[in-house]
Parts: sequence; C-alpha cells; structure tokens
Amino acid sequence: MKELVDLGVMVFREKNSRGSFKPHLSIKFRSTEGRLVTFSIDTTRTPAKYQQPDAYLITHAHSDHHGKSAMLSDRAVCSEKTAIALEIRHDRKYAGRTFKVGETIEVSGVKVHTFPNFHTVGSVAFMWEE
Repeated sequence: MKELVDLGVMVFREKNSRGSFKPHLSIKFRSTEGRLVTFSIDTTRTPAKYQQPDAYLITHAHSDHHGKSAMLSDRAVCSEKTAIALEIRHDRKYAGRTFKVGETIEVSGVKVHTFPNFHTVGSVAFMWEE
C-alpha cells in the first residue's frame, strides 16, 4: 500500500472472507495524537483474521452501500433512522451506535461531522477532522 502524502490519508480496499477485495473503500490517517485510525465505509464486516477497522461507517440502508453484516458489529456507526431501516430490512437488531443527522460525533479520538445528503431518509455524508 502506498501513502497519499499530499493528503495525509491512505485509501485502500479491505479483503472479504473469500480473500478478494470488497467493492467499497476504507481510509487510514493519523489522529492528532498520532494514532493510526481506520474507517471502513459502506462495507461488510472484515473477517476476524484481518485487522479490524475502528469503525464501520454506514451512509444509508441501500443494500449496495453497507454490508448487512456490518450492522451486527458494535463498531458500526450510522444515523438513528438508518439503523431503524436496517433493522426492518434485515429483521435483525442493529448492534452499533447511532447519531442524529447533523451531529458531530467522536470515533476513536477523531471528530466526525455528519451532514444530510437527502438520498434516503437518514442518509448522511461524513467529514473527518483530525
């Protein structure tokens, strides 16, 4: 993997249980404390044999923008309305944490701002702040 020095962010793809690459991206960067923080965005859970991300960020409840397995992780993060939609869609209990759209939350020592994107009810865009 190669670092993107100009942005200070490394973008990469996680592997799935079959050993091939997942379709969505993950990002790594150093927090202000110097800790390497990983966010997997709209993806399935990473198999236990691989390093786990700090958070699975779920932007909305469409089947191609989250893994239904990610909602079962205590590392999942999504809006309250997206969590409800996931529970209805998959008939399973959402295990992660939720927020109200527009809130700024803290994940692993990193401020994450959430913004409505009006794609679906409860859908959001994320912006990280070191």
